[in-house]
Amino acid sequence: MGSFCANLLRPHGFAKFTGIGCVRGAVAGLMNNVKMMLTIARYYSTRERMTCLFRKITNQMITNCKHAISSRGRLWEQPADVLVENLRWALRLNDSYQEQYRLTREKLMTQPKVKQFDFNEQEVFGKFDLFCKR
Repeated sequence: MGSFCANLLRPHGFAKFTGIGCVRGAVAGLMNNVKMMLTIARYYSTRERMTCLFRKITNQMITNCKHAISSRGRLWEQPADVLVENLRWALRLNDSYQEQYRLTREKLMTQPKVKQFDFNEQEVFGKFDLFCKR
């Protein structure tokens, strides 16, 4: 089980991706791993533990976004075009993350016998949404 979490929670290098297609692909793979954990791992079979895992993933994404945004120094010292692109990238990551979550949830709904993604979305995405609003 430790390797499941180690692979999930390590920095996925989201900040290295420049195209939204790459980000979507990485987030889709991440959602697939989380879905596998929900269906296979006994420890993560509860709603509370899966919500906690999603919060950790969200926090890691926010950390990667902060790093990408501030990697060239203070905000006011960065070229405007670079800063704006990094900010847009963070917004796209949030959108892609939520989109992939919902797509995975909808796929699982077509299979009524498997465990479902029925987690509190405000708990999972709320912090990222606030980060993007700022």
